[in-house]
Amino acid sequence: MDYAVVVHVVLATLDSPRETAIALVRQATKIALASKNNTQFNTRQSPNSLLCILTISNLNQIVGNTNCWKSFQSVISSLYFAAAQETFNPEGVESGSIWLPINIILQGWCGYDVWDFAAEKVWVCMLVEARSGQIKPKLHSDPRFLDGNVPEHIQLDISEWLTNHPNDLQESSDSSEHATDLPPVFGHVAVGGTFDYLHAGHRILLTCSAWLTSTRLICGVTDLNQTSLERKQAYQNMQSLQTRLDGVKTFLHRIKRDIMYDIIPIYDDYGPTLTDELIEAIVCSRETIRGCKLVNDLRQQGNLKPLHIFIIDVISSSVGVITSQDFRSKISSTYLRLHMPTCPHSGLDN
Repeated sequence: MDYAVVVHVVLATLDSPRETAIALVRQATKIALASKNNTQFNTRQSPNSLLCILTISNLNQIVGNTNCWKSFQSVISSLYFAAAQETFNPEGVESGSIWLPINIILQGWCGYDVWDFAAEKVWVCMLVEARSGQIKPKLHSDPRFLDGNVPEHIQLDISEWLTNHPNDLQESSDSSEHATDLPPVFGHVAVGGTFDYLHAGHRILLTCSAWLTSTRLICGVTDLNQTSLERKQAYQNMQSLQTRLDGVKTFLHRIKRDIMYDIIPIYDDYGPTLTDELIEAIVCSRETIRGCKLVNDLRQQGNLKPLHIFIIDVISSSVGVITSQDFRSKISSTYLRLHMPTCPHSGLDN
């Protein structure tokens, strides 16, 4: 069972000012880390994850709307970036907080009641909220929280923190190769990657891919041959294919349950995108857009319609969105592999 610190974030709309939400997630991450390291907060059980329950008040007006893609990506990226600032850094390597799993789930869109999930699958160590007019689930009297699973309730006054920490996540100007004449959502969407040690960048990519999908999301997980594997730094620490497939499946099932998932191994850069005529859109990072354009060239040669390309920003825990073509500072699986205690290049004790 997960032992989680839960932070509840409420936004009126996707375009609402989100400084409070960002501050709340960042402070909740600090609380989770402090509790994990048994400092400052005395919880019954050290948390091993952070669960952010996101409520968008006007969700019914925007769900199933491709035109909200950029705003949705911006919100999800901002919240993951806020958490990554506290975990994905040298101090996080030293303390082990770099491995803290963080999940952001949109209540009302995910296909199930997140609070039911929290009651059944997560031991809520602590519920973190801001001192504002935000919704407060009455967990202490909620019959779903049985057997003593009643979280400590912390309310934060983050006004001073907001003054000193403005939102510094810069956004890119373009996020789609097809900005006009889009359907409300796409029936069949493709996304791919190695998905080694699922991190914030992967979670943003998968969440935003699911946002575009109404029926089936095809997720290709790369099965590397030995030559390709050995090109990767610290490849000895790479997760097995089955572990990576299971990680993607678990995460997607947690964020959205009312669409189908084809989570499959792929053995090249294309997977089924060159043969599956049902696929309408593909999601990639700014770093891998060339591959998607090549997919479209090859589809046209095979008399298939080109795919709508949606682009996820690449983020760094230090600078936010990377706007150059130098992606060395990005949040990456390579960084995680290199900083595992068992890695000979990590600089940490084995």
